Amino acid sequence: MKTTFLLSLLFALFSLNICAEQMVSVKQINLKKSLKGKGQQQPGTRSLEPLNVFAYFNPDAAALSINLDCVYTDVTVSVKSILTGETIQSELYFTPTDIFVNMSGVENGKYLLEISFGETLLSGEFSIE
Repeated sequence: MKTTFLLSLLFALFSLNICAEQMVSVKQINLKKSLKGKGQQQPGTRSLEPLNVFAYFNPDAAALSINLDCVYTDVTVSVKSILTGETIQSELYFTPTDIFVNMSGVENGKYLLEISFGETLLSGEFSIE
């Protein structure tokens, strides 16, 4: 009985450790806010309006995850290579709340994520290694 309990406990702890390791690999992308047509970027937290957009890159799944806490209309998401300036992906979404962008097959390097809606442009860098 004790052996079964100890084995079950070890298995549970091992499972928790695996889940914790998987969660660490997701990296938040620091988004900076600017107005379209103006080059100045400001951190989103200094905005007068609350910035309710969060972006994450999961290297294990090779995917971008973008969470919008508010409903925005006509959201454009673009991924560009920082090295070449080439647009890798660009997509227009109508009233999304969660956006997933598949990045499998994209070469290693540094990329720029741009999220635009209305007069607002959010951008942040991330790496694929």
